[in-house]
Amino acid sequence: MESPHASSRIAKFIARASSYSRRQVEQLIIDKKVTLNGNIVTTPVTFVTDTDTITVEGKPLHKTPVAQLWKFYKPAKIITSKKDQKGRQTIYDVLPKKLQYLTYVGRLDYMSEGLLLLTNDGQLAENLTHPKHALKRTYKVRVHGKLDEKKLKKISNPITIDGVSYNKATIKTLKTGNHNHWLQITLTEGKNREIRKRLAYIDLEVNRLIRTHFHTISLADMKPGEVSEVKDFEL
Repeated sequence: MESPHASSRIAKFIARASSYSRRQVEQLIIDKKVTLNGNIVTTPVTFVTDTDTITVEGKPLHKTPVAQLWKFYKPAKIITSKKDQKGRQTIYDVLPKKLQYLTYVGRLDYMSEGLLLLTNDGQLAENLTHPKHALKRTYKVRVHGKLDEKKLKKISNPITIDGVSYNKATIKTLKTGNHNHWLQITLTEGKNREIRKRLAYIDLEVNRLIRTHFHTISLADMKPGEVSEVKDFEL
């Protein structure tokens, strides 16, 4: 992980020193909410060094010396968000106070549980989720319905459902029962509710979904609500 202390475009510099992504910083510049040495920044094509004074939304930018990455076992029925308009519990209601400054990497939906990454480095968050890296995410999924291996193979191939295109997935049957079955599914993108939509396409209902791996990072034996720092991570 890189230190933010390097000359670069201002959006990239801020992203490396904060939880903002580059896109978020660019929008803040458009909204005139970023200053450089007391002056409002008017274009993302602005270069800065570590000696410059920067504010974002009126707050001084604290140049974080080391990027941090944490893994969190997100419980089910928790929103991956800072706030929820419906008043539901969010991950920040569960996270320790000392980690409230971290931003989440991607999302897990309300009913999904398992491995959620957190970081203080917006650039790292963007790199981890960018489609060009095609980082693998692996899930254990319990489904209800009639299991058909031919249909599973069909939805493991690139497929379009309700106008949304999905890349190839790897689907493996772990355990079968009379009504419920466990599958292991690996994706390289993870679009909104992708697993649920793929399985619903072949009349399988997801009644439990656990993300177990993100790239080389494993949930291991963590329990819901637990957090653990990831050391020596490489993209």
